[in-house]
Amino acid sequence: MLNNNNCFSGFSLPYFNDEFYAILFAILILSVSRKRVDNKLLRNPFTNYLGRISYGLYMYHWLILILLIPYFKNFIKSYPICGSVIFYIATLFTTVVVSHFSYYKFDKHFLKKKNPNH
Repeated sequence: MLNNNNCFSGFSLPYFNDEFYAILFAILILSVSRKRVDNKLLRNPFTNYLGRISYGLYMYHWLILILLIPYFKNFIKSYPICGSVIFYIATLFTTVVVSHFSYYKFDKHFLKKKNPNH
């Protein structure tokens, strides 16, 4: 939805607001902090993989959001809930793919120079 009060190019997604993310991440942090670190959520191949590409996830997510907004803006205006979910899935997928290639083409090379045992 278009909104003049939003600093993100006047673009906001209904139902996915700051309060939603604050509650979601508070639950995640509390659940992880209450258990030992070696729980199954943190110690599996998928989360290890996300940890390896996490720098790319951090660096590229805003760029990908900004690049995808023009393609999804009208769809989200027409179908707020469905459009928002599809936008988030497309953004997540694209960010993971770009981060994957960045890790294996760039990051890994520099990590080896920094630490030859990596």
